This record gives sequence, structure tokens and C-alpha cells, in this order.
Amino acid sequence: MPFAVLIGANLILMGLQIFLLGKLISFAGVKVPGIVLSSVLMQFQLMNDIIAVLKYRKSGARVMQIMEIISLGTIIGYFVNSGVMGTVVCIGIKLCAIAVVFVIGVYEMQTDQISRKLKRQAVTDDQTGIWNSRKFGLDLERAVIKSLDSGEPVALVMMNLDDFKRINEVRGVECGNEVLCEIAQRWNSVTGPGESLYRVNGDDFAIIIRESDDREKLEERIRKYTNRLIDPVITDKYENFLTVSCGIAICPYNATDPGRLRSCALSALSTAKERRGRNRRISMISFYDSTMFLRIHRDLYVYDVLRRSVEEDLLEVCYQPQYNPETGRVRGFEALARLTSPTGEHIPPDEFIAVAERHGVIWMVGSYVMKQAAEAFAEALKNASPDMQDVKVAVNVSGMQLDSDFFYESCMELLNETGLDPRNLMLEITESVLVKSTSDIIDMIERIHHTGVTFSMDDFGTGYSSMSYLNDIPFDEIKIDKSFIDNMMTDKKNANFIRSMIGAGHDMGIDVVAEGIEKREQLELLREYGCDLVQGFYYSEPVDVQTMLSMMKDGHDDTPKLRIVG
Repeated sequence: MPFAVLIGANLILMGLQIFLLGKLISFAGVKVPGIVLSSVLMQFQLMNDIIAVLKYRKSGARVMQIMEIISLGTIIGYFVNSGVMGTVVCIGIKLCAIAVVFVIGVYEMQTDQISRKLKRQAVTDDQTGIWNSRKFGLDLERAVIKSLDSGEPVALVMMNLDDFKRINEVRGVECGNEVLCEIAQRWNSVTGPGESLYRVNGDDFAIIIRESDDREKLEERIRKYTNRLIDPVITDKYENFLTVSCGIAICPYNATDPGRLRSCALSALSTAKERRGRNRRISMISFYDSTMFLRIHRDLYVYDVLRRSVEEDLLEVCYQPQYNPETGRVRGFEALARLTSPTGEHIPPDEFIAVAERHGVIWMVGSYVMKQAAEAFAEALKNASPDMQDVKVAVNVSGMQLDSDFFYESCMELLNETGLDPRNLMLEITESVLVKSTSDIIDMIERIHHTGVTFSMDDFGTGYSSMSYLNDIPFDEIKIDKSFIDNMMTDKKNANFIRSMIGAGHDMGIDVVAEGIEKREQLELLREYGCDLVQGFYYSEPVDVQTMLSMMKDGHDDTPKLRIVG
């Protein structure tokens, strides 16, 4: 029943009540006092009040209370002027009606407040106080529908805090929660008209921006949020420096349904993460374009092939021989993974290793290669010639492997299972992994080193702290990155830098390996500089396991003139 009808009915009932006061109404020859009829009508008015309160809650209670009070005032006035005692009954009825309306109204208003509170809690993130993922899904669907109807574009920004996991791992979940709350408050304080901020999950946030047709202005609006992370988030014990990666997709240009729009924004977010690279202190913003979908599709395809290859024991491990540049004899091997798709496509190592790192399964690949290499090399040493018994196999170790609490135990277990002498195993670690190392990781490396396992710093010279790590970590070898070797014949400064690295390694009692040797001139210059070991296509491409076993059995006395192809 419409509220206006209820109010109209109440007014009519009030009018009749006032009209009947003091009258004598004749029914079938019987005189009935109007006060009696008025009190009967009051019951109908009370029922009308209750209906209005139950149906319209707060507004209904207020209006009906006012009308009952007006009606009461009229009756009291009549009583004062006429002195008719019968009106006392009407006054009592009115007071009861007001009390009933008031009690029901209070109950309904409290129920309404509780209902609104529950509805608010259902769409509010408990931890940060901003909108949650449920609200995000509802608002995104409405925003897309409105955009399609009105033609006004709406932008979706997916945001992820960079390296936030490290805060939880190193400084504790409580510290991480404090950081999330502070960031949410900072961002909520700069949310402008037409913008809505949401916490989607963990350290994932989203912003819906309406009427966002101008790309430059849109980026400016997003920079409001990224700039709020310039200052560190200070908790009780720490200064937490953070950046955020942002991916942007726009409806209707990139997608016309909520699910697809979100996928596009996540693709752009993934690109922003890739672009971040070494820019660790810069928040990245990336707009979606159609090529991103193809890259993401390729990424998932490679991930699927890689995971299946590891699980079904199809990932190939080959071995890059390392040579003494003075004698041309094989003095070591580097174990390398090679991935082939079911269709026969050879997927480059740079591609599938990057995919493994992005998807967090690089530890799985590293563990697989280490196991295969240890088993194969232990078998090779059983039949190896005497002069090959001290040859080592080098295996790359990822940061996720080193970060595991069980890496030391898994290494010892692998050596025991395969029977490989620890002195024949070398673990290669890149400087990028060492940048994130902790004292616990360094202690673990030292424990492993004490067993006889040796360590090599891969990609030496590409970072800024390479020399400092040589003092902190017991490296037995450094490997000069191929990027230096490529330019050594045309860039004198580069050649001098290589000579300096070799000299520094020797001064510290560390062997030096140069990788990527493809020309005789490179070999001769490295031999002149005193480089201990070299590897590259000039000598040999990576060989399969059978060729490696043969080389270990027969020994290898060939000069660099002979190129062995596996």
C-alpha cells in the first residue's frame, strides 16, 4: 500500500474522530455518543499506524507519531473546553496508540540499523575497512552495464604490491597487516569523485574509475595512488618501502563484459611487473593492449608444457663442457635444462626459466635438474678415466630453493642417494639471488660448503655488489657473464675490465670461468689474461647425457680446433 494512501486514511480517521466528539449519532433510533464511535475509529487509526510503521519503518514511525500527537492535542483541547469526561477515555486510547507506535517504531529503526550494518559489513573488508571483493564484483558489473548504456568509458585498475610477500615472511604477518591497513588508508584518502577503491585479496587492490576517456588524465589519477607510497610505511620496528604495479583496462575499448575486462587488466598488471625489472623503487603503470593477451596465452602454454615435462620426467638435461684454455682438456660440465613441447617446438631456456620464476615453480625445475645431473654424474664417475675423477658438474640454484628451510637436507639426501662425492658438485648462484639473501641463507651456504660442495657466482660483474659477496660467501669460482665476452674484442675498456675481474678472482684464491666463447680471438685473449676455464660454442654446444658419459670415460685431450657437437 502506498505511503500516501496510509497518510490519507489517517487524516480521514482523525477528522472523523474530531467531528464525532460531543455529538450524538442516531443508529436505528438509538442515540450513540460520538465519543464511543470516535474511540472505535481510533482503533482503526492504530492499525493503520502499525501497517505504516512495519512497511515504511523509520519514515512511517515518525509520520504516524506526529499525526497521533496532533490528534491527541485536539482531543485534550476539546476536553479542556467542554469538560466532557468521556474524552478522558479517548485521551487514554491516544496515549496507548502513541506508545505502541513509538515502541514498534524504535524496534523497526533498530532492526533497520542492524540490517544496514550487516549489509555494510558484507561488502566491507574486515581488515582495512575499504570495500571488499564482493562489493568489487557487484560494482564492476554495474559500471560495465552503465558504460555500455551511456557510452561513457569506465577504467578498471588492478594493483599488486611488489615484493609484499617478503614483509610477511621476514617481518611477520602482523607487520604485514599493519602495512596493508596503512596503505588502504592512504589510498582511501585520495579517492576522488567517480573513483572506488577495493581490496580484492591479500595484497591485491582494485580501483574502478568512471568517465575515464582521457588516457593522460587517467594516468594522472592513478599516480595519486602510487605517489602515496613514496614515503615508507612505518610500523613499530621497521620502515617498509613499497612500490605497486598497476594494470589498466578500459570498457568498452578493451572489453565489454566484467570478466573479460578484469582479465585484460590482469594482463596489463603482469606486463607492469615485467617492466619493473631492476627499477625496484619505481611503481609501474601499464595499459592493456591486444598483444598482451597473446603474451599471456603463450606464458600459460609454456607453463603447462614445463610443468607436464617435469611431472612426466620429460624435461631434458644436457651438459655444457668447460675446458682448460691452456690444454684444451675438459675440466667440468654445466647442467642445463632443455624444454621441448609435444609438437616438437624447442622452447628457449630464457623463456621457460622466466615463466617458471613468474609462476613460482623455478624450485621444481631446479630440483629436477639437480637430481638428474647428480644421478648422471655419479654414474659417469664410476667409469671415468683417472684424470677425470676431479671434474665437477655445475647446477644452477634458484632463490626459491635457497629460501627453503629444507635445502640443506635435500642436498645431503641427494648426495647420499646418488653416491656423488660432494667435491664433484658445484652449485651456481646468481647475484640477483644474493641481493635477497638473508643471514640464514648465508649460514646454510657455509654449512653445505663444509661438506665439500663448491660454489660459483654466476653472471659475475653484471651487478653492483659482486665483490662484496666474495667476502661474505665462500665462493670457489666466479663466472664472467657472456655479455662482457661478446664485446671484449671491440671494446678495450671492456677487455680491461675482464682482465681486472680475472685478477681480482686470483688475488682471492678463486677460479675464474668465462662463458660464451665463440671465437679463437676471444680464447687467445682470455688465455693471455690467465682465465682458468672457458665454455662456449667455439669448443662445444651442450651435449646429451650419453656424450657426456663418453667424454668422462675416454678423457678428452683435443685442442680447441676441434668442435664437439652434441
